[in-house]
Amino acid sequence: MKYKSLIFTLFLLLSTTASAGIIEIERAFMEQDYPRAEVLAEEGLKRHKGGDVSLFQYYLGLSHIRLGKYGLAASALKDLVNDQTIPTDLRDKAHLALIDAYYLAGKYDRAAVLADQFKTASYNSDYLSLLYLKSARIKFKQAAWTDARLKLRTIINQYPESFDVYLADQFLQEKMFFSVQVGSFRDRARAKDLVSQLKAEGKTAYIFEVKDYSGRKFYRVRVGQVSFLDQAKNLQEKLAKQGYPTRIYP
Repeated sequence: MKYKSLIFTLFLLLSTTASAGIIEIERAFMEQDYPRAEVLAEEGLKRHKGGDVSLFQYYLGLSHIRLGKYGLAASALKDLVNDQTIPTDLRDKAHLALIDAYYLAGKYDRAAVLADQFKTASYNSDYLSLLYLKSARIKFKQAAWTDARLKLRTIINQYPESFDVYLADQFLQEKMFFSVQVGSFRDRARAKDLVSQLKAEGKTAYIFEVKDYSGRKFYRVRVGQVSFLDQAKNLQEKLAKQGYPTRIYP
């Protein structure tokens, strides 16, 4: 009896230690201290080796993504996606994170395959509206404009109460070309000043107006209207060298 009691006590101690480790990692994420989250996840994997380390591995993958280490993120998340022994919710979140890792690495074909696999494997998932949003963004980067819009309309029609509806509606306003965003302002006058500056430099600049969840207007300054992603990347590189903060849309 004493032996069994000792085993049970050790199990509780390990479980409590693991939970405390996860709480520390989540706190690091809330504080956007991703290097610390990465270290804590790695320590958790070593400390609890042989036990349930799936959450530590998931957070390690997420921290790699936040730090731009997309290859390492994919390595950390792949095993979770294929592990049928972990909770379905965690497996789905790992799958979505893996899609992000490839998307952010610019490997859109691989990201698209993973998105299709998610829909087949997790057709009852609570994250399908988010999946459609990620799929639409992938399709945009592949210049598959019609497919992207169909996925966005699916969110609006089938998941009208989801948090993804706002972004879906915003992306539906995008035109069928690539541009580079160099600023976003609440004040239209500041946006107009930047557009004037860019035009004086000989660039095709304009304002793209959007609203957030609360209806506040934002004035986004964009440059260019190009048909191919490679053209947009070249334009982004040139603008970045001039000191502008850049992001390709859609």
